[in-house]
Amino acid sequence: MADFDNHFYYPALMSRVAEIQGLRELRDDRKERIVPLFTLGRWHNAVEFDRAIENCSAAIGEEREYFADLTREVRHQPEAAVQLLSPDDNFSSWREYIGRFEAAIPVVQIVTGASRRQIYRQAQLIERRRGQLAFRVRNPGAELPLVINALSALDAPENAITFIDMKYIRGAERESAVVAADSIDRIRAEIGGARIVVLSSSFPAYLGDFAEDEDETRGNLQILERQFHAALTADGHDCLYGDYASIHPIIRGGGGGAPIPRIDSANSISWHFERRPLLREQRREAYSQCARALLERQPEIEEWDCWGAEMIRQAAGGNPHGLAAGSWIAARVNMHLSQQIDLSDEAEAADDWEDLL
Repeated sequence: MADFDNHFYYPALMSRVAEIQGLRELRDDRKERIVPLFTLGRWHNAVEFDRAIENCSAAIGEEREYFADLTREVRHQPEAAVQLLSPDDNFSSWREYIGRFEAAIPVVQIVTGASRRQIYRQAQLIERRRGQLAFRVRNPGAELPLVINALSALDAPENAITFIDMKYIRGAERESAVVAADSIDRIRAEIGGARIVVLSSSFPAYLGDFAEDEDETRGNLQILERQFHAALTADGHDCLYGDYASIHPIIRGGGGGAPIPRIDSANSISWHFERRPLLREQRREAYSQCARALLERQPEIEEWDCWGAEMIRQAAGGNPHGLAAGSWIAARVNMHLSQQIDLSDEAEAADDWEDLL
C-alpha cells in the first residue's frame, strides 16, 4: 500500500498528453516522492478509459501507486463515462473497472442522484477490496456531509485521503481559505486523524492579462497555491499540499487560429513567461527568442536539473523540441513538479513553510 506518512505533495493531473508527458519526463527519484491524482478523461478518440489510465500509469511508473478519479468535464468524457459513473449496485461498474489496475487507488464517486447508502457502501467495498481509497470534495456545501459520514463508516479512516478541491483561487484567496478551513475543521471534528489534502490552482486561463509590457510579450506571477496552503496550516488547519501542476483547472475549448508561441518557466514560488504575438507564423524563431529571453531573466535555469529546463536551454540554442503549445505545457509541468517536489522535501525537513516562501 502507498505510504501516506512519507509523501508530502499530491499533484492532480488530467489525462491529457502534455500533462502526462511532463510527468513522464520527471527523474525517477522525484517520482518516488509523489502520489499523483489522475483525473481520467478522453485520450484522443478512445471510447474507453483504458488508454488514459495506461498512459498515466506508464508515466508515473508501472509499480508506483496513484489515485484514479473520473472527469466531470462532459467534453472530455469518453463514451464509457456514463456507465462508470452509474450508482447502480453501489457503483459496481466503477469498482470493478478500477479494480483491474493494481496500482490504482480509487476515488469514491459522488454523483447527483446517488443515495447516501450507495456512496457509503461504495466506500466500504473499495476499502474491503483495495485497503486504501480517496474522496474528492468538489462542492463542499453538498458533498462534505456525505464524505464525513462515509469516512466514519470505514474500518480504518486513516487509510483514506480526502482531497478538498478548491479549483482556481487567484482573486478569491480569502473566500477560498474560509471554505477550505471550514471543511478541514468539520472533517476533523468527526475523524481527528483524517488525512486531508487541499488542492488548488492559481495558473490563469490567459497569461496575457499578466503581461508587464504593452505588447504582452513577458510577465511573471506568484504561485499562490503555496501561500494558500501555508496560511491554512499556520492558522492550525493541518493539511497536506496539492496543486494542479501549473495547469488551469477548467478545461477550455480550443480557440481559432494558431496559438501565440509562449514558453513558461516555473521556480518554487513563481512562474515567468515569454510570448511572441507577432511571430505566430515564425514559430521556430519565436520559441528560440522566448527561451533566450527567459535565460537572460533567469540565468539560474542553466543549473536546473530537470527535463523542462533542458528544453528551454535547447530552444535557446536554436533547436526547440516542439513548435506546438502542448510541447511547452509539458515542459512547464515538468519544471513545476520538479520544483514543488524539492520544495516539499525542504519544507518537511525545515518544518516551517514561512522560511521557504
